[in-house]
Amino acid sequence: MRSRTNARDTTCCVHCPTLCLSRCPVSNAAANLSYSPWGKQSAVWRLKGKLVDSSPESQHPLWMCLDCLACREACLHGIDVPTNLAAARIECGGGKPPLIERRQPGDWADSGHAARIPPNDPEKGWKLLRDVAPSWRRVKECQALFVPGLEMLQEDSVDLLEATFRLLDAVGDKVLGVNKDSALECGHHGYAHAWFKAAEKEARTTAKKFGRYSRVVLASPHCASFLRLKWPEIGLDRSRQATTLLEFVGRRVDLSGPSFHEGRVAWHDPCHLGRHLGMYQLPRDLLKWACRQPPVELLHRKEKGQCCGGGWPVPSVAPDVASSVSSLVAQEFRDSGADTLLVGCAQCRRQLRTADQNLPVRHIVELLAEKTP
Repeated sequence: MRSRTNARDTTCCVHCPTLCLSRCPVSNAAANLSYSPWGKQSAVWRLKGKLVDSSPESQHPLWMCLDCLACREACLHGIDVPTNLAAARIECGGGKPPLIERRQPGDWADSGHAARIPPNDPEKGWKLLRDVAPSWRRVKECQALFVPGLEMLQEDSVDLLEATFRLLDAVGDKVLGVNKDSALECGHHGYAHAWFKAAEKEARTTAKKFGRYSRVVLASPHCASFLRLKWPEIGLDRSRQATTLLEFVGRRVDLSGPSFHEGRVAWHDPCHLGRHLGMYQLPRDLLKWACRQPPVELLHRKEKGQCCGGGWPVPSVAPDVASSVSSLVAQEFRDSGADTLLVGCAQCRRQLRTADQNLPVRHIVELLAEKTP
């Protein structure tokens, strides 16, 4: 996990303002050029060069990144702006979010904005998971471990947890178990909020615990991408051991079997499942099997997919901007003519529902769980 900015990347972006201006969902939703990749990298350049005084206002653009990688997809130079900004939050701002630092400890619960997920509490997460999981899956020692992730271990995702266990039953799984290790955090949430030391400590603790299992199944695309892409940077590699929930389910279904869902569904590509992990075809294959027809494609899809606005840290530091980004996805869905918008990430589901309570959005797991054993 890089804690120093790359001078070459910063300078290149400052002098190349045109290639990716149209791709940043934050800049587009806020109609603010300072939130574009060029604007954010320029803020890093000014802060590092001491051309401006360090202040919450001058640091604010550093936090207006969804880590969706849309800018890198459009960049002819392959510059990873989100990683550079994550390092800049430490190097230029001391890791203190301009808005979060003003909150009191109880503000997480009192904020009234569902997209703001509190720091991980493994005991609370395990209690919620223990109450939902079937008794036979609650085992201290198991061959394969199911890890829902911080975004799913929240009160508003209990129905999604229940659907996940129904789906595992429907595909005939008899090996996945849950225990206190299932509630561990991979470090992604802390990394996004510039709590690098805490994030690395969480990652090392979790990696050690995961070493007990032959297989770890991750429901969160954020956790899966962080484990596969960021853990190796600190000498941890569990990529052969870990798999995503969709991959685990996809290996256990007969895609030539009969369909079971009526209605037209549209598929939204989660950034961490898509541009981070390159997983585009598998969810489409699963939906084609379940619905007897391919999902309706949104205007922006696959490599050019539109972020839902749920990428950290924007929902924490600027929830109104995150909601504006969500509205872009909602409008694309309404223009598609589909009945239901499906996502592959609990945070996408939460963010889109927060921004538009009337939006018919579901997790793909909820639809697949309609299949009976």
